[in-house]
Amino acid sequence: MRKLAIIALAVALAACTLAAEPAKTPDGLAKARAEFKDELARAKAEFDEAVKKAVDGHRARLKELLDAETKGGNLDEALAVREEIRGLEPGRKVAWVAGTWRIKYHPNRTTRTYVIRATGEVEYGDRKAVLKVQADALLLDFGDDKVERLTFAGDRLFVEHFAPRRNFGSGDPDQIGVGELVKK
Repeated sequence: MRKLAIIALAVALAACTLAAEPAKTPDGLAKARAEFKDELARAKAEFDEAVKKAVDGHRARLKELLDAETKGGNLDEALAVREEIRGLEPGRKVAWVAGTWRIKYHPNRTTRTYVIRATGEVEYGDRKAVLKVQADALLLDFGDDKVERLTFAGDRLFVEHFAPRRNFGSGDPDQIGVGELVKK
């Protein structure tokens, strides 16, 4: 009887130990997650490089325009161009460009159209939100556990889409969007 009790106790302890161990992630799933993380890191690096290239190109064109407006004696135009250049500098005041923006997301290739007002209000279909400045970023949150960081560069808009929201600041975006200004 005592032997049976010891065996029962050993089986119960083994069952409890097995139940307490976390399930092992299948190798295929772990590999797929690692590949996805690597893809997102590459996409973010490409995105950051594309934004830098777009901003640098815009800045160069603006400097040429500034020279032309200054030499032409168009002081109001030159001042407006100079302010645009200042807006591209690091530590700049975060600002947005009002208008209708068509954004194509990658890798899923969906398209959204945002109407951004001068007040910072954003409409997407029947959904509405307000752009929020956080540190040096513009954030868009429709209250659906997703958040987007928007970066404006001339007539282009770059969007980093984080879903779920908690990935913002600690993870890579799951989608990257590039928007074109359709109408001011």
